[in-house]
Amino acid sequence: MTSRKHDDISSQSNVWEIAAWAAAMGIFAPICISFAYYCSSFAQLSEAFLTFAFSAAAVAIGYGLKPSGKPYFSGVSFVTLATAYALFFAAAALRNTYFGAPLLLGGVAAALMSVGYAFFRGKRGARFVGAVGAGLYAYALLALLMPVFDMPLRFLSGISSVEILNLFGADAKLAFFKDADKFILLFGGKTFEVAQQCNGFGLMVSCAILSILLSVPDLGRTALSKAAHVILCILLAYAANIFRILCIVLTSPHIADKNYHIMHESYGYLFFMLALIATWKICMPRKNPSSGR
Repeated sequence: MTSRKHDDISSQSNVWEIAAWAAAMGIFAPICISFAYYCSSFAQLSEAFLTFAFSAAAVAIGYGLKPSGKPYFSGVSFVTLATAYALFFAAAALRNTYFGAPLLLGGVAAALMSVGYAFFRGKRGARFVGAVGAGLYAYALLALLMPVFDMPLRFLSGISSVEILNLFGADAKLAFFKDADKFILLFGGKTFEVAQQCNGFGLMVSCAILSILLSVPDLGRTALSKAAHVILCILLAYAANIFRILCIVLTSPHIADKNYHIMHESYGYLFFMLALIATWKICMPRKNPSSGR
């Protein structure tokens, strides 16, 4: 195979390559804007995306990665860009099926990965871009499924909290009001709504994405081990959400009603940070990343 001079950005081939990227960005930009608007309507998804962005930056800094000033169309960036176009046309053909949206979002992730491969070079750069692409696609799919998971997660969070309280001799109950689509936790003569922000979805998505960003580039773990770490961190996030609910329920009788919101939000941020720190500790590469360069 003949080598290519990637640094000569004025060559005709590189002009067409950049045009191919620009066309892909133009095709997928409206999709990204529409999806960003959808995610911004849910506080949990907005928080999860901010966690994703900061985590990606932290991982890049931890691996000592810096983007190249001159992008080039490497073999892997060509394959991912071609995949993005293929997924776009497949999504168009299947737009009236359940496969349309996942294929379209896969095209967006592939297009962004193609640009990433063009800027981040070497083995470490490729592993980082692959992890970011996998995390981005996982975030997109989970965001689409949030309305599906919302009520089941509310029920699981509420019933788990009730069972733990009753395990220690309390008299707690979980009631469901079908007309209002609400789960109400009854404890100590007070009522607590298990609202959408109490389902733990955003925390689980955040921990899942952070674990993907940390695990995928790690050469010191097998694929099975990486998958196990991701699942472990999701379960850890679920447990953190249950402890958050328990702390709110148990603390509420001891504070004034005017301070309830502050207490509620404080426990939310506390357990969010604790879960992310635990995920970082669990999935942090055990091997010096420079050894895999």
